[in-house]
Amino acid sequence: MSAKRFIQLFICYAISMIVAILLTDLFNFSSPIAYLVVASIIGYVVIT
Repeated sequence: MSAKRFIQLFICYAISMIVAILLTDLFNFSSPIAYLVVASIIGYVVIT
């Protein structure tokens, strides 16, 4: 994998996680595990 492609994929991943965290913050989760699961699902949906 070239460095350019790695940087592109990293930027896409970072943006998807930022969006997932911002959307997950709209909900009030008391459990960190639930927060991580929902953030992971939202991040997966955003990146695909």
